[in-house]
Order: sequence, then structure tokens, then C-alpha cells
Amino acid sequence: MNVQHYGSSNTRIRRLQQQRDQLHDELGLLQREARELHQLIRHQQASLRALNQTLSTGVSLTLIRGGRHDKQAGKPESGNHLTIINARGMIKNVQS
Repeated sequence: MNVQHYGSSNTRIRRLQQQRDQLHDELGLLQREARELHQLIRHQQASLRALNQTLSTGVSLTLIRGGRHDKQAGKPESGNHLTIINARGMIKNVQS
């Protein structure tokens, strides 16, 4: 009887470990989605700041959304890079 008891305990332990691993994987996915949403929010905030500047100064701005390349990681760097060109051709770079 004790052998069956231990066997069921081991089964329960394995099942709990599998559930833990699955929850850990789901947490990783949620954290990645949260980072992507945070990046999108920062981009939107930068766009709103530029729009607010346009409305408050009356200067026409052109927004160019671009990404700089992170040479060490071999991928685009996190955050957003905006280039703002005003009516006089002055360029301002904004990193959000």
C-alpha cells in the first residue's frame, strides 16, 4: 500500500512540475507581449509630443519613423527613433 501511495505522490509531483513549467512558459510570452506593448506606447507618446509641438508652435513637422540597427545584437535596437524635420529643414532626432 505504501508503494502505491509513493507512486501517486510522484505522479502528483510530476504533474505539478509540468504545470509549473507551462506557467513559466506562459509568463515568458506575457512578458514579451508586455515589452512590445510598452515599446508601442513609447512610440505613441513620442508621436503625441511631436503633434503637440506642432499644434502649439504652428510649425509644420514631418515625422519619419525609422529604426537604428544594433550592430552587436544584430537586430533593431529597442525603443523608437523618430526624425522630425520642421518647415525650415531643421532636423531633430527623438529616441523614445
